[in-house]
Amino acid sequence: MSITGARYVHLEYGPCPDQFQNIYQLFLSKGILISGGHHILKSIEKPDLSVFSDSEREILELIAKIAYVDEGKKLLKISHDEEAFKNTEPLQLISYEFSKELKI
Repeated sequence: MSITGARYVHLEYGPCPDQFQNIYQLFLSKGILISGGHHILKSIEKPDLSVFSDSEREILELIAKIAYVDEGKKLLKISHDEEAFKNTEPLQLISYEFSKELKI
């Protein structure tokens, strides 16, 4: 699935892919991820980035760089400042209409 094909939900810590709990629970149960505690998941395997387009990989790299600096605090702030997050009720799907206004 491409990044652009994902659906996102408004949650307390920011927008998250729809069904994210099921996704990471599956990865935890299969030993693909391990829990590092306090909202940290660590990958056991190197990801197969070939499934993403060049532009999607660029976005992933940008987000990883932003998150790496301060363990995601700046990324959290950026996501909460997005119109998509501010104008969607908690636990509701975020409309693709907001994608035109994204800062990242």
